[in-house]
Amino acid sequence: TPLSIVQGRVGLVRAQAESPEAIRRQAGVIEEHCRRIASVMRNLQAFIAPRPLSRAWHPVDAVLAAVADECGRKLERVRMQVDVSPSDLQVYADREQLVQAVANLLLHVVERSPAGAQIRLSGRRGAAGEGSVELILEDLAGTFPPELLAELRSPYAEGDRQFDPDLGLGLAIAWAIAQDHEGWLTAGELDRGVALRLGLPGASQDPTPGVRDIASRHILVVDDDQLLCETVSWMLSEQGHTISTVASAEDALTWLARQRPDAVLVDIGLPGMRGDALVDAMAQRWPDLAERTIVTSGLLHAPQQGEAYLQKPFTRAQLLRALDRLLAP
Repeated sequence: TPLSIVQGRVGLVRAQAESPEAIRRQAGVIEEHCRRIASVMRNLQAFIAPRPLSRAWHPVDAVLAAVADECGRKLERVRMQVDVSPSDLQVYADREQLVQAVANLLLHVVERSPAGAQIRLSGRRGAAGEGSVELILEDLAGTFPPELLAELRSPYAEGDRQFDPDLGLGLAIAWAIAQDHEGWLTAGELDRGVALRLGLPGASQDPTPGVRDIASRHILVVDDDQLLCETVSWMLSEQGHTISTVASAEDALTWLARQRPDAVLVDIGLPGMRGDALVDAMAQRWPDLAERTIVTSGLLHAPQQGEAYLQKPFTRAQLLRALDRLLAP
């Protein structure tokens, strides 16, 4: 679509060569769609060949200014408000990747909001420890389409529903960037709209740059999705780990009453007893094992402080890094 628009506008420029004002207008449209093509290409590059993080401290106001620049003229159709408090707030992140993640989220919201919608992008100190930051994208007038929250929580086509692959890929990339930073992405309803929160830890929680070869461990996977259990089993058995799987929290408690794994991977959205209730029960009966548990979720979830968490979909490298941090001496 953007290439078709660029091609058509170039033809208009040729036809209106004697009108400087018309040429300026068409040049602006061409520039905007070239920017969109570049954004698609960056997302494709991040998806196909993600590069290692290069994290440092950056002023949040400068990051959000770069986000606005990345989104370009798309923001002209809404009323944007940017707010950073305190004004000297800094975030520990890979600047380029963070700008990409927030711009992907903002474009998703802007393209699905009516003209003139009130959108606020803000930066705040986080509650997940020293140096943590939350970047918050809010609808201030309740104008988000009602299906937006569901799409943000699951950026994939379901059934016959058509989904813009650029936006779908953009959301998946935003998830991956948050997760690679050991952060999280949540979507919650406001009184009149929706708020998206991208949380990032401070420097003390800097992610492990690589994955060490840890000794073979026995890992219990608790998930009602059999295909995911098989996939996780493959991911971990390739590293020499022994994997056991159960499909419910109740089965997990029965299994744990007989034996102890070295670590547990628990999905929150289990049938019957939820995964977070299972972790609470484990904390009462086997507190040391609860500390060696990774929580996973297919919906956007805000982890508790100190909780090991993986947002689905996660990669093999992300899973191995999470286990490395959990089990390293």
